Amino acid sequence: GGASAFLNNTPIVVLAAPVIKDVANSLGLSPKRFLIPLSYITIMGGACTLIGTSTNLLVNDMARNAGQPVFGIFEITPVALVIAAVGGAYLFFLGAPQLARSHGTTESVRDRHEQTGDGSMGDVELFAVDRPFQPKQALISMFVFVAVIAGAALGFAPIAATAFAGAVTLILLRVISPEEAYAGLRPEVLLL
Repeated sequence: GGASAFLNNTPIVVLAAPVIKDVANSLGLSPKRFLIPLSYITIMGGACTLIGTSTNLLVNDMARNAGQPVFGIFEITPVALVIAAVGGAYLFFLGAPQLARSHGTTESVRDRHEQTGDGSMGDVELFAVDRPFQPKQALISMFVFVAVIAGAALGFAPIAATAFAGAVTLILLRVISPEEAYAGLRPEVLLL
C-alpha cells in the first residue's frame, strides 16, 4: 500500500501476486483469499498522494483548468491515511474471515486455478529481463526517484516537469537508455 502511493497500482499487483500465490500455496491456503485484499490495499495506498492514482491527477488537472488552486502532492494524505487505516482494519478483521469462509482452506487444485485456467498468474516471460541486479544503478535510480518526489512535493516544478527531469537525469547518468525511456512512454505501458 505504501509503494502504491508513489507508483501505479497495476505493476505493484503484478509483482506481488506471484509472491502471494507462492506463499499461500506453501501454507496450504488459497491465493484467492489474499489477492483481493492486495488489490484493495494498493488502491487505498494509491489514494494517499496526488501521484498515487490517475484519478487524483485528473481531478487536479480539472481544478487547474477551472481556475481553482491545484493540490499539493501530500495535501490529501491525512484524510487518505485515515481511510486507508479503516479500510485495512476492515479487510483484516472482517474481510479475511469472510474470504476464509467463502473459499475454505481445503480447495482442490482445480478450484485454486479456476480463474486463470492453467493456474498461472500471467506469462512471467513477458516481464522477464535478462540482466543482473546492479546496486549502483539501483541506488542512483532511488536517489533520482526521491528527488523527483521531493521536487514536486516542495513545489519546485510541476509533477510532469520533475518526472521528465528525472527521466533525463537517468538517461544522462546511463542508468537507462533512451530506448528504455521511450518504451516507458508507450500507451500500453502508461496504462499499467
